[in-house]
Amino acid sequence: MRSVKGYLALIVYLGLATATQAADLNGAASETMAGAIQPARLFYVRGDIGIGRNAISGFSQRELSDNGGSFISKSIGDSPYISAGLGWQLSRRFRLDLTGEYRSTAQIRAMDNLSVQLTGPDGTLQANTLYQGNLSSYVGLLNGYWDLVNWRGFTPYVGAGVGFARHTVSGVTTTSSATFTDAGTGILSTQLTNGFSDTHSQTNFAWALMAGTSYDLSPNSKLDLGYRYINLGSGIAASTSLIDCTCGTVGSPLKLRELEAHEFRIGIRWQLGATEAAYNHPLK
Repeated sequence: MRSVKGYLALIVYLGLATATQAADLNGAASETMAGAIQPARLFYVRGDIGIGRNAISGFSQRELSDNGGSFISKSIGDSPYISAGLGWQLSRRFRLDLTGEYRSTAQIRAMDNLSVQLTGPDGTLQANTLYQGNLSSYVGLLNGYWDLVNWRGFTPYVGAGVGFARHTVSGVTTTSSATFTDAGTGILSTQLTNGFSDTHSQTNFAWALMAGTSYDLSPNSKLDLGYRYINLGSGIAASTSLIDCTCGTVGSPLKLRELEAHEFRIGIRWQLGATEAAYNHPLK
């Protein structure tokens, strides 16, 4: 985590230094020889699509942990997403944008295991519960980018973002199988039960690191290809509501810990009111 914070600090420092330098030179640039490229302070809009390879550190559920049980399997599906945003080209090298995105449904699935020695009646209880549900999210980020250099129309960049992620867990069902072995008689008895949970939403702090390259399609438009790592919630990232069992009991929520994603995306940026003088010409 220390290295991540250092990386974020470096990006912010370099970006602010670049923006400040550009502001100082803006007046002087107008007096340079004809054809010199002046810093561009332009708005742009952007649209992106991508897919995130989601990962979670684990699940937790209070009654299970209180009785010494654990989760023996966990999985979460991928999330295709669509994003739109509004940005500001502060200088030739530094830009900011605000983006909002919808991350479509990813299936969550987990299996727990519980083995308990009971008294009154004496015996051993062996139980397993399968949890299934869906996770979708809305994400809003403030992003900063440092454009490194323009070469033959290609501009590699690095960036970072901070914001929020609002997760919704829906369609959760549980299927439980419990077997009790009587200590005195050795007789086995089995019970199958089902349960469900209502839809539940939760908001978390989110942050991201990006790298990629853009390509100049025209003076006013750029194709953007990039990779992004995004942390969508540390600690408890998302949670179900209470779990109601058909057997009549009510269980604590199922919680998802530390949600993150590795993503690849493609998008278009359109500059608003761009002029040829502000266009970053490729190097010869």
